[in-house]
Amino acid sequence: MCLPVAELVALLTWRDEAGARERAAIVASLRESCALVAPSLSGGRNGGDLIVRTTVSDAGSADPSFGLGDRLDAAVSCNDGAVFDMVAGEGNPLASPVYRAALFHALPRASADRLEAFEAETAAMPRRIAAIRGWRLGRVTQSCGRFAWSHVWEQGFDRLEGLTKDYMMAPCHWGQVDRWFDPEHPDFVIDPGLCHAFAYNDRHERRP
Repeated sequence: MCLPVAELVALLTWRDEAGARERAAIVASLRESCALVAPSLSGGRNGGDLIVRTTVSDAGSADPSFGLGDRLDAAVSCNDGAVFDMVAGEGNPLASPVYRAALFHALPRASADRLEAFEAETAAMPRRIAAIRGWRLGRVTQSCGRFAWSHVWEQGFDRLEGLTKDYMMAPCHWGQVDRWFDPEHPDFVIDPGLCHAFAYNDRHERRP
């Protein structure tokens, strides 16, 4: 019997009192089982200090604390994490040198039809933005952190400018999909309280 897999991404923010040795020990533990453990680069939004990404073979055992429990809580002040099921995707976003993850949470009043339209337009972006390599759009099944996350949107890029310029400045991004995030637009369905984080992936040849 094949158990369903689950995708897990977390953006961790260190506590000020967590020393270098304690942080290094946490990173070493995470690297034993996770496909990506990398410092968040500047320029994100609520991106934390560390991006962690993995896949677990049993969706029922997905743990946003990565099995570290109180040990992680003692070192981390905020864990914005999400377990999610992929609803659209192509390739592997972890197979490129730059990894980007965004966590969204839909407004409670958002209808199913409008959320499906938001998902369809988001998933169409890779066809229009050549810089996007592997990508996944997922619906969240388990959430932790400052908001009740509803979606994960992740991509891989060959270079940082693929994200900061090609993606962010693409007309289909700011001229179309961005309206779902605009409180002044009638199609507004995604709360402005989102996470946007990216990192260099020094293990991009590894497959989760």
